[in-house]
Amino acid sequence: MGWFRGAEIHNEDLADELAMHHGVRQPPESLHAPMVATFEDPGV
Repeated sequence: MGWFRGAEIHNEDLADELAMHHGVRQPPESLHAPMVATFEDPGV
């Protein structure tokens, strides 16, 4: 955890899965959002 610098979760394009069966006509292939984590080697 000492090398951890940040994280981003890219869920902008995901539909609300709780309301999906009511309001989303074409659900995405996956309801999983990509996550990007940034680490930095303290020795560099």
